[in-house]
Amino acid sequence: MCIPQNNEKLQESPCVFALTPRQVDLIRNSRELQPGVKSVQVVLRICYTDTSGPQEDQYPPNIAVKVNHSYCSVPGYYPSNKPGVEPKRPCRPINLTHLMYLSSATNRITVIWGNYGKSYSVGLFLVRQMTSAELLQRLKTIGIKHPELCKALVKEKLRLDPESEIATTGVRVSLICPSKQHS
Repeated sequence: MCIPQNNEKLQESPCVFALTPRQVDLIRNSRELQPGVKSVQVVLRICYTDTSGPQEDQYPPNIAVKVNHSYCSVPGYYPSNKPGVEPKRPCRPINLTHLMYLSSATNRITVIWGNYGKSYSVGLFLVRQMTSAELLQRLKTIGIKHPELCKALVKEKLRLDPESEIATTGVRVSLICPSKQHS
């Protein structure tokens, strides 16, 4: 948990843990997605501490993440196209695997964050990143949902998150009759 410990604007929240031998084997024996990036990873996720329902990932302001003795890269901000709108930061899980001790040694993670009156929950997860082909195969085994249900789910997501990056800003259509195009 990232809970302010004092009135300082920058807070540090440390966490110490060790991987089990089975977790170490899973990581070491997983395939490489690209050089140095394994498909089985330890990722850090952060969200607001709010028990009213599921929370989206949300980084605290001024976040930095230190794993053992090295700082981990955190996704940066991307500018907004709208005038007067603050730049946004994509809040994706942060892969810590490459900075961790893959042994029974203790790993230390420290989240440095800006204290602006909110508290955050931090979680470490062992995940396996799938390729698009693996994901498609898994989706096929789950089955296809009815199109109307999918539309309702998308509408609900957009209603709950009006600042979502998904938006239809325009549609281009041809006004030429298809049968006249080749004449």
